[in-house]
Order: sequence, then structure tokens, then C-alpha cells
Amino acid sequence: RKGGNGRYFVNTGINTTYLALNTSRPALGKVNLRKAINHAIDRPALLRVAGKYAGKRTDQILPPNLQGFREANIYPIKGANPARGRALANGARDEVTILYTTSPISVARAQILKYNLEQIGLGVNLKPQPFAVALRTAGTRGSDFDMFLIAWFADYPDPFDFINVLLDGQNIQDANNSNYSYFNSPKYNRAMADAAKLSGAARYDAYGKLDVDMMRDAAPWAPLSNGNVREFISSRVTNYLFHPVYGGAIMNALAMRS
Repeated sequence: RKGGNGRYFVNTGINTTYLALNTSRPALGKVNLRKAINHAIDRPALLRVAGKYAGKRTDQILPPNLQGFREANIYPIKGANPARGRALANGARDEVTILYTTSPISVARAQILKYNLEQIGLGVNLKPQPFAVALRTAGTRGSDFDMFLIAWFADYPDPFDFINVLLDGQNIQDANNSNYSYFNSPKYNRAMADAAKLSGAARYDAYGKLDVDMMRDAAPWAPLSNGNVREFISSRVTNYLFHPVYGGAIMNALAMRS
């Protein structure tokens, strides 16, 4: 994109790709094992399989372009640290099941995750399912999976749409859940409810703190990356404008050269 007349555009979306760690299962009910997983995964390799300009690595829940985000550097994002993972796992030899969709990128990521987690002593079973089936499986309480590889794209640009929608344990029901970690902490449930009542700077400060505290102390996820939106337009198309909330070109602004 030179002089505003390019054809290939890369913009940051409001999204997070993550590994939901099913805290309702015996293995991942152990917080130190969830932290061990966050140290063991190779975030650069997991992002690389999505191709050039795919996004940026992360170890947090909130995307960096969302109000409230604060950089905390909790887990390694430049590569795996299996030694630290093994120390936190403390000899764990649990068998875990990774649920993931059948897209080529998800399949590649599942293979990387299997290798990473085996390095800290876990036995890993892979459970691929078509996207809609995987969502139904993960959304059903009591389903047979320990981790779910998935991404969340903001419905609207507010941290409530990540933290409360995806991690508030008071919303867990028998089916159609989006809290794939089945994370249900009275302490954090109260903090989420309190943050949701705030407005302005106080709201964003509260959510930024929640993000850091949950990932540092409870680790319900292993966040992987924040994805970019990559768009390629025809040489006849002009007036490309990116909408930062909806995450794509503003379609009714595009024009065709005659």
C-alpha cells in the first residue's frame, strides 16, 4: 500500500485466538497445570502457520486495540519455555483432549500444541470436529474435552464482550455456552459484575486489571494471538476504508474505476 493506492491491506482486528482450558475437568482444575500450559506453548509457531501478517502473539484475554488493555508480560510470547512448564506441572502425567475445528490452520496448530504439551509430560489426544459440531460440543456442559482451540471476534468494542461474555461463571448453563473454560470463580464473578456497572476510565481500568489478574493468578485460557484482517482488492477498486469495529472494508465506501 503505497501512496494510499495499494491493493493489499493489513489491519488489526478486535479478536483473540485462544486455547480455552476446561477448568471443570480433573486435570485442568489444577491452576498450576493451566499456568504450565501457558509457559509450554510455542506462540510464534502457532501464529506462523496462519501465514504472513496473520497477527501478533499475545498472552492476555483483551486485544491490545481495545480500551482497558494493559501490557503485563505474564507468559512467554517469543517461544515456548518447557522447563518452566515442567516445573509448574510438577510431574503431572494427565491425559488431556484437545478439541479443535477441521480448518487447515487449526489442524496444524493442534499438532504443534500436542508436541508442546507432551514436552511437559502430558498425554495428548486430538479431537477434530467440523466448526459447528465443535461449537456444540464445547458449548455443552460435561462434554469430553479438556481444551478448545477457538477465536473470539468482538460483537462490539467493549471489554465486557470478552471478559464477562466468555468467563462469567454465572452464565454457565447446560448447553449453548460460550464460557468454554467453564470458569466459575465467585471472586472473579463478583469482580466482573462490579466492572460492568462502571463507566469511563474507571470501567476500563477495572477491566484491564481483571484481564491481568485472571491470566496471572487463574489462567482460564492460554491466549495465542490477536489476528489481523487481510484484504486484497482489485486494481479497479478504490476508496478502501477499514472499519475498526466491524473488522473489514466499509463496503458501501468502495468505488469502481471506470
